[in-house]
Amino acid sequence: MRHKPGRSAIGNRIDRTIWRATAWAILSVVAGTLAAMALRGDTGAPNAIMAAAFGFYGVALLTTAHMSEQRWLASFGALSLAAGSVLWALNDEPWAYLAAALAAILVLVIPGAAMMRHEPKATV
Repeated sequence: MRHKPGRSAIGNRIDRTIWRATAWAILSVVAGTLAAMALRGDTGAPNAIMAAAFGFYGVALLTTAHMSEQRWLASFGALSLAAGSVLWALNDEPWAYLAAALAAILVLVIPGAAMMRHEPKATV
């Protein structure tokens, strides 16, 4: 990837940074909830991961939409934030995992496939 065109462009550098920070933020939630489970025996703590992850993902997706001027991505970012809110409300409900799976298809798979389809053949 180091030799691909556009790697050093400011928009691409910002995009890499926001997505890397998002991954670290989600990892910190995972570590914290696992620590809560281990230290306090809170077996429900990891249920918070889904809501937080969709919230962080929404922020990253909205940032990408704004920086890339691909406005169509903003609706997926807003949908991800909404999914995070719903998942907070459903926290500790067993069927929240079904809601998270549906949200993942809507805000991860669909825009991800669309973005890959729009990439130049030399990039993908």
